[in-house]
Amino acid sequence: MVGLTPILSQGFANNILEAKNLLAFRGRLLLSLTAIGTILGIFVVQKFGVTEMIIVTVFFMLAERVSMIPFYIKKANLDMVRYYKEILPLLISIVVAIVILLLKTYYFPYRNLYVFFGSMICFFISYICVTILIMTHYEKELFKSILIKIPLIKKLIR
Repeated sequence: MVGLTPILSQGFANNILEAKNLLAFRGRLLLSLTAIGTILGIFVVQKFGVTEMIIVTVFFMLAERVSMIPFYIKKANLDMVRYYKEILPLLISIVVAIVILLLKTYYFPYRNLYVFFGSMICFFISYICVTILIMTHYEKELFKSILIKIPLIKKLIR
């Protein structure tokens, strides 16, 4: 999830690159990083293990995203600084929710399926709470307009 989040959140930028016929640089970058990451991953998995290989893979996925930012700014004329300022609160809420889940897991390890589902519910609730705290006024109004459409919440409000 850590490796795919930046890729999925910057999907719009890839569409713009495609529309402007600027995909060649990204293709060469991806090919290079994938080749290096694969070769390095082979050595890492043999010496350290699967978890460490996954860390190497995520590192190269993030390296591609970071490497593309100057290209998006210079060639595609995208305001990536504003983009990251806009999504920073969402990233903070995800990190806070993950920290809460990790602390819960550390102090209350999974012993059965009920504890696991309880942890997922705890993560979901903490994520929603943190997200609501950092939402802009517009986002809160949008969230309320969606909640109002849920029949159970309509009954609770009346």
